[in-house]
Amino acid sequence: MTPRAVGDRVEFGLLFGKEAYSIWHGGQGAIVILDEENVSQFTALAELYGIEAKAAGHIASYRAPTLRIHSRFDGGVLEWN
Repeated sequence: MTPRAVGDRVEFGLLFGKEAYSIWHGGQGAIVILDEENVSQFTALAELYGIEAKAAGHIASYRAPTLRIHSRFDGGVLEWN
């Protein structure tokens, strides 16, 4: 869930696109990087402790590393190279 402080600033035009994600963490919590075969075991363990966990992407081999986020604010795709 996006923190209200971030959502309000985007809604009122005080933050835009990448700025919202660069300045604020966006409420994502923690990111855990695992081999694909371990994801289901990890999510099951998290569930036992009442923690929501889900697969959020994958690591791919590209010449230039890129981070892509599908914005909750405007539906656009933001990229950092």
